[in-house]
Amino acid sequence: MISISKKDPFIILLDLDHTIQGNIQPQLDEYNFISYLNDKTKSKLKQNRDQLKRDFMKGLLRPQFRTFINKMRSRFPNVEFFVYTASDDDWAKYIIKVIEEASTIRFNKRIFSRSDCIFDQKSGHFMKSLNKLKPELFKILKSKYKLSNMDSLKHILLIDNNYVLYDNESKSLIKCPSYTSTIRVDMLRSLPVSFIKNNQELISMYILGYYEKNLHTLYKKVYDKSIHHDILHDNYWIYELKTFKRNYRLTS
Repeated sequence: MISISKKDPFIILLDLDHTIQGNIQPQLDEYNFISYLNDKTKSKLKQNRDQLKRDFMKGLLRPQFRTFINKMRSRFPNVEFFVYTASDDDWAKYIIKVIEEASTIRFNKRIFSRSDCIFDQKSGHFMKSLNKLKPELFKILKSKYKLSNMDSLKHILLIDNNYVLYDNESKSLIKCPSYTSTIRVDMLRSLPVSFIKNNQELISMYILGYYEKNLHTLYKKVYDKSIHHDILHDNYWIYELKTFKRNYRLTS
Protein backbone atom coordinates (compact mmCIF):
# COMPACT_ATOMS: atom_id res chain seq x y z
CA MET A 1 0.00 0.00 0.00
CA ILE A 2 1.41 3.37 -1.06
CA SER A 3 0.69 6.26 1.30
CA ILE A 4 0.14 9.78 0.00
CA SER A 5 -0.24 12.78 2.24
CA LYS A 6 -3.33 14.92 1.70
CA LYS A 7 -0.99 17.89 1.72
CA ASP A 8 0.91 16.69 -1.37
CA PRO A 9 -0.35 16.80 -4.96
CA PHE A 10 -1.06 13.39 -6.47
CA ILE A 11 -0.29 14.10 -10.14
CA ILE A 12 -1.62 11.79 -12.85
CA LEU A 13 -0.61 12.59 -16.41
CA LEU A 14 -2.91 11.15 -19.07
CA ASP A 15 -1.96 10.30 -22.62
CA LEU A 16 -4.55 11.20 -25.25
CA ASP A 17 -4.53 8.90 -28.30
CA HIS A 18 -5.58 5.30 -27.56
CA THR A 19 -5.64 6.08 -23.82
CA ILE A 20 -8.37 8.68 -23.26
CA GLN A 21 -9.76 8.40 -26.79
CA GLY A 22 -9.83 5.79 -29.53
CA ASN A 23 -8.73 6.17 -33.14
CA ILE A 24 -9.13 9.89 -33.79
CA GLN A 25 -7.79 9.71 -37.38
CA PRO A 26 -11.18 10.14 -39.14
CA GLN A 27 -11.90 13.30 -37.13
CA LEU A 28 -8.36 14.57 -37.72
CA ASP A 29 -8.74 13.89 -41.45
CA GLU A 30 -11.95 15.94 -41.42
CA TYR A 31 -10.18 18.76 -39.54
CA ASN A 32 -7.34 18.79 -42.09
CA PHE A 33 -9.83 18.61 -44.99
CA ILE A 34 -11.65 21.71 -43.75
CA SER A 35 -8.33 23.52 -43.26
CA TYR A 36 -7.42 22.60 -46.85
CA LEU A 37 -10.74 23.93 -48.19
CA ASN A 38 -10.36 27.17 -46.23
CA ASP A 39 -6.88 27.63 -47.66
CA LYS A 40 -7.96 26.93 -51.24
CA THR A 41 -11.20 28.93 -51.22
CA LYS A 42 -10.35 31.62 -48.65
CA SER A 43 -13.38 30.49 -46.64
CA LYS A 44 -13.94 30.32 -42.89
CA LEU A 45 -15.48 26.88 -42.55
CA LYS A 46 -15.41 25.18 -39.16
CA GLN A 47 -15.66 21.57 -38.10
CA ASN A 48 -19.13 20.97 -36.63
CA ARG A 49 -18.48 20.93 -32.88
CA ASP A 50 -21.77 19.23 -31.98
CA GLN A 51 -21.13 16.41 -34.46
CA LEU A 52 -17.64 15.99 -33.02
CA LYS A 53 -18.99 15.78 -29.47
CA ARG A 54 -21.46 13.14 -30.62
CA ASP A 55 -18.56 11.09 -32.00
CA PHE A 56 -17.07 10.99 -28.50
CA MET A 57 -20.39 10.07 -26.94
CA LYS A 58 -20.88 7.26 -29.47
CA GLY A 59 -17.69 5.52 -28.34
CA LEU A 60 -14.68 7.58 -29.37
CA LEU A 61 -14.19 8.49 -25.70
CA ARG A 62 -12.93 5.43 -23.85
CA PRO A 63 -15.79 3.90 -21.82
CA GLN A 64 -16.06 4.86 -18.13
CA PHE A 65 -13.41 7.60 -18.41
CA ARG A 66 -15.72 10.14 -16.78
CA THR A 67 -16.47 7.67 -13.97
CA PHE A 68 -12.74 7.14 -13.41
CA ILE A 69 -12.00 10.86 -13.16
CA ASN A 70 -14.93 11.67 -10.89
CA LYS A 71 -14.43 8.74 -8.51
CA MET A 72 -10.69 9.34 -8.30
CA ARG A 73 -11.35 12.96 -7.38
CA SER A 74 -13.81 11.82 -4.74
CA ARG A 75 -11.42 9.24 -3.29
CA PHE A 76 -8.28 11.40 -3.59
CA PRO A 77 -9.15 15.11 -3.20
CA ASN A 78 -5.52 15.98 -3.93
CA VAL A 79 -5.41 14.24 -7.32
CA GLU A 80 -4.39 16.53 -10.18
CA PHE A 81 -5.09 15.38 -13.76
CA PHE A 82 -3.08 16.78 -16.67
CA VAL A 83 -3.08 15.70 -20.32
CA TYR A 84 0.36 14.81 -21.71
CA THR A 85 0.26 13.95 -25.41
CA ALA A 86 2.68 13.85 -28.33
CA SER A 87 -0.04 15.32 -30.55
CA ASP A 88 0.47 18.65 -32.31
CA ASP A 89 0.04 21.53 -29.86
CA ASP A 90 -2.85 23.29 -31.64
CA TRP A 91 -4.74 20.07 -32.36
CA ALA A 92 -4.33 18.88 -28.76
CA LYS A 93 -5.79 22.10 -27.34
CA TYR A 94 -8.66 21.97 -29.82
CA ILE A 95 -9.68 18.34 -29.32
CA ILE A 96 -9.28 18.42 -25.53
CA LYS A 97 -11.82 21.26 -25.35
CA VAL A 98 -14.22 19.04 -27.29
CA ILE A 99 -13.57 16.13 -24.92
CA GLU A 100 -14.24 18.39 -21.93
CA GLU A 101 -17.54 19.53 -23.43
CA ALA A 102 -18.60 15.99 -24.36
CA SER A 103 -17.69 14.47 -20.98
CA THR A 104 -18.38 17.49 -18.71
CA ILE A 105 -15.05 16.95 -16.97
CA ARG A 106 -12.19 19.44 -16.76
CA PHE A 107 -8.46 18.84 -16.90
CA ASN A 108 -5.88 21.01 -15.24
CA LYS A 109 -4.34 23.61 -17.47
CA ARG A 110 -2.02 23.76 -19.12
CA ILE A 111 -2.11 21.00 -21.75
CA PHE A 112 1.25 19.30 -22.24
CA SER A 113 1.73 18.37 -25.89
CA ARG A 114 4.35 17.75 -28.57
CA SER A 115 6.50 20.75 -27.68
CA ASP A 116 6.82 19.25 -24.18
CA CYS A 117 8.15 15.95 -25.53
CA ILE A 118 11.64 14.90 -26.59
CA PHE A 119 12.27 13.67 -30.12
CA ASP A 120 14.40 10.54 -29.90
CA GLN A 121 16.75 10.48 -32.89
CA LYS A 122 17.49 6.78 -32.50
CA SER A 123 13.90 5.54 -32.53
CA GLY A 124 12.37 8.38 -34.55
CA HIS A 125 9.60 8.68 -31.95
CA PHE A 126 8.61 11.33 -29.43
CA MET A 127 9.44 10.41 -25.84
CA LYS A 128 7.98 11.97 -22.72
CA SER A 129 9.83 13.29 -19.70
CA LEU A 130 8.50 13.93 -16.21
CA ASN A 131 11.57 15.98 -15.34
CA LYS A 132 10.88 18.24 -18.32
CA LEU A 133 7.40 18.97 -16.95
CA LYS A 134 8.33 19.45 -13.31
CA PRO A 135 9.17 23.18 -13.47
CA GLU A 136 5.78 23.92 -15.05
CA LEU A 137 3.91 21.58 -12.69
CA PHE A 138 5.62 23.22 -9.74
CA LYS A 139 4.62 26.68 -10.97
CA ILE A 140 0.98 25.60 -11.47
CA LEU A 141 0.60 23.81 -8.12
CA LYS A 142 2.96 25.81 -5.90
CA SER A 143 0.37 28.12 -4.39
CA LYS A 144 -2.38 25.52 -3.93
CA TYR A 145 -0.15 23.10 -1.99
CA LYS A 146 2.33 25.61 -0.55
CA LEU A 147 5.22 23.80 -2.22
CA SER A 148 8.71 24.90 -1.29
CA ASN A 149 10.63 23.36 -4.21
CA MET A 150 10.31 20.83 -7.04
CA ASP A 151 11.36 18.00 -4.74
CA SER A 152 7.90 18.40 -3.20
CA LEU A 153 6.46 16.81 -6.35
CA LYS A 154 6.85 13.27 -5.03
CA HIS A 155 3.90 11.53 -6.66
CA ILE A 156 3.77 11.77 -10.46
CA LEU A 157 2.40 8.99 -12.66
CA LEU A 158 1.84 8.74 -16.41
CA ILE A 159 -0.89 6.54 -17.90
CA ASP A 160 0.01 5.77 -21.52
CA ASN A 161 -0.50 2.97 -24.03
CA ASN A 162 3.15 3.15 -25.14
CA TYR A 163 6.53 2.89 -23.45
CA VAL A 164 7.35 6.57 -23.74
CA LEU A 165 9.49 7.22 -20.66
CA TYR A 166 13.23 6.64 -20.55
CA ASP A 167 14.56 3.98 -18.17
CA ASN A 168 15.31 6.41 -15.34
CA GLU A 169 11.59 7.34 -15.15
CA SER A 170 9.96 4.10 -16.31
CA LYS A 171 8.78 3.17 -12.80
CA SER A 172 6.31 6.08 -13.04
CA LEU A 173 4.61 4.66 -16.14
CA ILE A 174 1.29 2.84 -15.94
CA LYS A 175 1.06 1.02 -19.28
CA CYS A 176 -2.52 0.60 -20.49
CA PRO A 177 -3.94 -1.43 -23.38
CA SER A 178 -4.57 0.55 -26.56
CA TYR A 179 -8.17 1.65 -27.10
CA THR A 180 -8.79 1.64 -30.86
CA SER A 181 -12.52 2.19 -31.32
CA THR A 182 -13.21 4.15 -34.50
CA ILE A 183 -16.11 6.45 -35.37
CA ARG A 184 -15.93 7.12 -39.09
CA VAL A 185 -17.29 10.44 -40.29
CA ASP A 186 -19.09 11.86 -43.30
CA MET A 187 -16.47 14.29 -44.58
CA LEU A 188 -19.21 16.57 -45.92
CA ARG A 189 -21.15 16.88 -42.67
CA SER A 190 -19.72 20.28 -41.69
CA LEU A 191 -20.06 21.85 -45.15
CA PRO A 192 -23.01 23.99 -46.34
CA VAL A 193 -24.83 22.49 -49.33
CA SER A 194 -24.15 25.62 -51.38
CA PHE A 195 -20.42 25.33 -50.70
CA ILE A 196 -20.40 21.68 -51.80
CA LYS A 197 -22.19 22.53 -55.06
CA ASN A 198 -19.83 25.43 -55.81
CA ASN A 199 -16.69 23.43 -55.02
CA GLN A 200 -17.69 19.96 -56.17
CA GLU A 201 -14.55 19.34 -58.23
CA LEU A 202 -12.18 20.45 -55.46
CA ILE A 203 -14.01 18.32 -52.88
CA SER A 204 -14.28 15.17 -54.98
CA MET A 205 -10.64 15.37 -56.07
CA TYR A 206 -9.56 15.58 -52.42
CA ILE A 207 -11.77 12.77 -51.12
CA LEU A 208 -12.09 10.43 -54.12
CA GLY A 209 -9.01 11.30 -56.16
CA TYR A 210 -11.05 12.15 -59.27
CA TYR A 211 -13.74 14.63 -60.32
CA GLU A 212 -17.16 13.11 -59.62
CA LYS A 213 -19.55 15.26 -61.65
CA ASN A 214 -22.74 13.69 -60.32
CA LEU A 215 -23.52 15.35 -56.99
CA HIS A 216 -25.77 12.50 -55.80
CA THR A 217 -23.01 9.97 -56.53
CA LEU A 218 -20.50 12.11 -54.65
CA TYR A 219 -22.77 12.19 -51.59
CA LYS A 220 -23.28 8.43 -51.76
CA LYS A 221 -19.59 7.57 -52.12
CA VAL A 222 -18.64 9.84 -49.21
CA TYR A 223 -21.47 8.49 -47.06
CA ASP A 224 -20.55 4.87 -47.81
CA LYS A 225 -17.09 5.53 -46.37
CA SER A 226 -18.60 6.73 -43.09
CA ILE A 227 -21.19 4.14 -42.07
CA HIS A 228 -19.03 1.38 -40.61
CA HIS A 229 -17.85 2.02 -37.05
CA ASP A 230 -15.60 -0.19 -34.94
CA ILE A 231 -16.73 0.06 -31.31
CA LEU A 232 -14.91 -2.11 -28.79
CA HIS A 233 -16.02 -3.26 -25.36
CA ASP A 234 -13.50 -1.87 -22.89
CA ASN A 235 -13.38 -1.72 -19.08
CA TYR A 236 -9.85 -0.41 -18.56
CA TRP A 237 -10.81 2.68 -16.55
CA ILE A 238 -12.89 0.63 -14.11
CA TYR A 239 -9.98 -1.79 -13.69
CA GLU A 240 -7.57 1.10 -13.10
CA LEU A 241 -9.93 2.74 -10.62
CA LYS A 242 -10.00 -0.46 -8.56
CA THR A 243 -6.21 -0.71 -8.77
CA PHE A 244 -5.72 2.81 -7.39
CA LYS A 245 -8.21 2.18 -4.59
CA ARG A 246 -6.46 -1.05 -3.66
CA ASN A 247 -2.87 0.23 -3.80
CA TYR A 248 -3.00 3.86 -2.64
CA ARG A 249 -4.22 5.46 0.57
CA LEU A 250 -4.36 9.00 1.88
CA THR A 251 -2.68 10.07 5.10
CA SER A 252 -2.92 13.29 7.05
